[in-house]
Amino acid sequence: MGCLVSSHAVGGSYSSEELARLLGVTSETVRNFLKRGRLIAHPALSGKGSRFPKWQFEPQGKFLAVVPWLEPLIAAYGHNGWGLVDLLTVPRDTAKGLSYLALLQQGEKGVQTVLAAAKRSNPS
Repeated sequence: MGCLVSSHAVGGSYSSEELARLLGVTSETVRNFLKRGRLIAHPALSGKGSRFPKWQFEPQGKFLAVVPWLEPLIAAYGHNGWGLVDLLTVPRDTAKGLSYLALLQQGEKGVQTVLAAAKRSNPS
């Protein structure tokens, strides 16, 4: 399963049941999104199930929506949840000490930089 990442580095996460409620869908739909590579998740550190990092969502009315850069990121890197968490949350010398997640949150230029890095880092 790869290395363990602290919950602080991940920035908090949702269970599939919590996420379903926040997206306005069923838990089965959330699991299907994950299987189809539309969401990032990693195994729970304790207990069973998957955890969905909060940073892949943004408010949209009374529900959450998936951030627009997520699917291109998964397409560029692959669907390894812990690998993506690690790629995004570790500070990078090439990004002036920022994490790729911080770059993603800065806008389109950051998104293009991170997508290029994800393609280079693709473990497949």
